[in-house]
Amino acid sequence: MSSTANQMDQERKRSQAPATVKRVDGASTNIGDSQDHVHFTDGSALKRDGTWKHP
Repeated sequence: MSSTANQMDQERKRSQAPATVKRVDGASTNIGDSQDHVHFTDGSALKRDGTWKHP
């Protein structure tokens, strides 16, 4: 992903992302290993590095 979390969320809001994308969250600055991640409508979330935050 070369886009920032904000850019990806703007694409979602403009319906330019798949319908299964619920929201895009940026990394939390107060958590050392936090990453940008995408939440899907089925409740799963995928981190920027491709690992599942919660399947």
